Amino acid sequence: MKTFSERLTAAMSAAGLSQGQLAEKVGVSQPAIQKMAAGKTSGSRKMVELANALGVRPEWLSSGHGVMKLDSQDEHYIPPEQKFGTVDTGMTQLTLGMMRLRFLSSKILNLHVEMVALEMMTTMDIS
Repeated sequence: MKTFSERLTAAMSAAGLSQGQLAEKVGVSQPAIQKMAAGKTSGSRKMVELANALGVRPEWLSSGHGVMKLDSQDEHYIPPEQKFGTVDTGMTQLTLGMMRLRFLSSKILNLHVEMVALEMMTTMDIS
């Protein structure tokens, strides 16, 4: 799949999500998802959120590089919060710690996606 819109549409189909459902999960409008799926935009500031909602790797969704699906055996995989489990003592600290981890992880993935995009732009032959 060559374009972001093709990858987005394929990931939506694989996840069984409609444009409206994806928009709700990501926190954007359905028309915004429709524009992305129609190829009217080449990406989104919500790339990591889109990828997480669709269960795909952000770098694949943004650039087509790497594998599509997240794998629970992947060293970079962070499970959804509902899979973290509970601890009676210090649960608040554990939950906050995991939230910080997810936040930092999404920031790192955003930076990675931006770096891949910059690399692609600098290696393209613009003549």
